[in-house]
Amino acid sequence: MLKKLFKPKFVKYDPKYITLSDEDNKVIDIITEDIRLYVKKSKELNNVNHHTRAVHAKSYCGLKAKFEILDNIPKEYAQGLYAKAGIHDAVIRFSNAAAAISPDRRLGLGQGLAIKIFDVPGKKLAPGEEDSTTSDYALVNGPIFFTNSIEDYAYLSKLNFGINGYLGDGLLGKGKFVFHWLTKYGKEFPDAEGLRTLNAFRKLATIPPKNAWLYDYFSQGAFRHGDYMAKIRVTPTAASTKKIKRDQIHLFTKDEAIRPAIIEEIREHDYQFEVQVQLCQNIKKQPIEQLTKE
Repeated sequence: MLKKLFKPKFVKYDPKYITLSDEDNKVIDIITEDIRLYVKKSKELNNVNHHTRAVHAKSYCGLKAKFEILDNIPKEYAQGLYAKAGIHDAVIRFSNAAAAISPDRRLGLGQGLAIKIFDVPGKKLAPGEEDSTTSDYALVNGPIFFTNSIEDYAYLSKLNFGINGYLGDGLLGKGKFVFHWLTKYGKEFPDAEGLRTLNAFRKLATIPPKNAWLYDYFSQGAFRHGDYMAKIRVTPTAASTKKIKRDQIHLFTKDEAIRPAIIEEIREHDYQFEVQVQLCQNIKKQPIEQLTKE
């Protein structure tokens, strides 16, 4: 009786969260075009012999992995990918979150962990990918995102494309960056939302240095999880963290500090993360559309 009384209740998935207005679609078209133009110029901007992604451009490494679905998962969690116990082949990619390719000390410590899981049965929800046999997570080593709307993202993403240029100008460049962020390039007066998003970006930009194996990685935004809505955290197991010998990263002693630390560790021992699913229980305390709120 007590179990039933205190059993958590989860918020059901609501399609309103993926319903886009005509104005939303117009903004998405602008963002898409900005990304296309940046990728087109990325080869020259980064002084490399290939075009890069618009974010997470610098890859640290790609590794083979196994993704295990445990059995006896409560029914609210045992949905979609997690409906059937078993072990899937997978690959993971470590990356820097920035749009540029530069020495590690110039890019900051926002880092990504992407997971591609193979042989996942069932129809997929993404338009055009209904028959895909893979499932993907794109995760970052910070629990919050730096904006809550696609309208703000449309101009903030441009700022991120040029962040290395701002930082290269020292204090003056940082001042310009903050001014452009808060005023939308001098077009509006600063408001509470601008301060909120700038503070979220500051948290992402001041992540403490450590080996990439030791971070927690987050979905930041919410996923649909079958009948419910969830956020994802991938965290190293206690046994795995004890294996790490190179826990400190020294960014200013050499250009490439992060990649060697990742690769040298995995050459010497295996490593395991736990994938944790947090279902939404209270839409006011866990707002789906407030990505700057942890």
